[in-house]
Amino acid sequence: MLCPPEIHYLELLQKIKADINLEEFLFARTSCDEFNEECWEMHCTACDNTFFESKSKRLKDFYKCPVCGCEIIPKRWNETKQIKKQHFTYYLFQRGNSSDIWIRAYEVIRSIYGDLDFREYARYYFDYGIAKRWNFDFKGDLYQVKAIKTKYLYKGFYNMSLENYIGSIDIETIKGSCLEYSQLNKAIQVLNDPIAYLDLYIKNPLLEMLWKFNLPHLFLFKIGFSKTVNMKAKNIKDLFFGLGIQDVDNIRDINNSAEFKIYKNLRLKYNFPANDEVCQYAKSISRYDCKSIMFYREKTFKYLKKQSKNNQAYDNVAIYRDYLNELNELQIENPDYYPSDLFESHQRLSLRITAMKTAKYNTQFRIKRKLLKKYCFKYNKMFIRPISSETELIKEGEQQHHCVARYSDSHIKSDKAIFVLRNKIEPLKPFYTIEFDTKKLVLLQCYGFRNCSPTNAVKDFINHWKNYLKECI
Repeated sequence: MLCPPEIHYLELLQKIKADINLEEFLFARTSCDEFNEECWEMHCTACDNTFFESKSKRLKDFYKCPVCGCEIIPKRWNETKQIKKQHFTYYLFQRGNSSDIWIRAYEVIRSIYGDLDFREYARYYFDYGIAKRWNFDFKGDLYQVKAIKTKYLYKGFYNMSLENYIGSIDIETIKGSCLEYSQLNKAIQVLNDPIAYLDLYIKNPLLEMLWKFNLPHLFLFKIGFSKTVNMKAKNIKDLFFGLGIQDVDNIRDINNSAEFKIYKNLRLKYNFPANDEVCQYAKSISRYDCKSIMFYREKTFKYLKKQSKNNQAYDNVAIYRDYLNELNELQIENPDYYPSDLFESHQRLSLRITAMKTAKYNTQFRIKRKLLKKYCFKYNKMFIRPISSETELIKEGEQQHHCVARYSDSHIKSDKAIFVLRNKIEPLKPFYTIEFDTKKLVLLQCYGFRNCSPTNAVKDFINHWKNYLKECI
């Protein structure tokens, strides 16, 4: 069986302490010294000494341990949970007999007294074309797992519940090994799981080029890394599924695999040029979730560019998407896909669709109006009637500056109807808007301009109206 180089307990302990800057604490509690005088009983995690100090000095004034002189953080004795937080994993890199690299994974726990206790829970082995992992079971025996999982590079190390540290790696460990050109130092700085990255690198050393092209963000794509980077590539051109070096600057600006897919299709399938404008156009298509094949036509690209004030095709992607959706909704025969004025055409179709929807509602409003005809009433130079249409309902809300326009469904489908109160001398001018339960004959709301409350005259009118309804309905 393959075995890594041995390492002594004390050597590993010193290496962990040298690589990880652990916080040191000075825990203190009130106690009595040998003369039965009140004092501080203190314990320093740096030097592991317990001692007594005079209470003439406040705890928060201790910045260094009085015994060893190390910088410390003063804490009350009952705050030892701070030291329990120092529970982490540590990865030790070791050079094998030839070009191979071993990585030992340790779980490290620190006691209240500052002692470090650690156990090895996994081992990794890398050589040219080989990546292996072993885990330790609860008995301390090793067993090999089928593969190093690399599905979620962005999620962190395999020990997800703990903070993780990579031990320092000297040049001699990596030089001449299978990982010499892996850009490991950059991977440690950028990626959450450089161990998983090494597994990918061993499978295809061309991944080194992602670092040289300054494209490490591709590793962080939550979905679609394999759709962006070709793990079977034999040369740089195949690495990005046919995109070349001229596309690198644009790939650097791409944020996810969906944008990459659209950009790749524009470039390779529809022969768009490799420039920033096409890249921004692809990002806009992705951002606005444009499904139509029309966006992949060169004619569309030139048309949108012409329609833009800034001569940029991506400016009008959202408007053109809405315009295409409107053409589809209206089912227009022989549609004009490239109108001379896109914005004006979009506005025209939008108003047409609104009118269609309003007409559909207005039919229901007319039916409701006939049913509520018996609720019409005149008294003291005022009259009340049901709202006549959705158009009037919207207009009522706009002119009165309140939210009655959102009550159209309630008016049509329930017993809670909308009525308008008008003055006889100004029958077309909004006065008060009323919501009334026609089944229970209960006034629900009555508001005027900017939600003002009803005047005494209006209240008197409503009382007479309700009495009339009780008698006649």
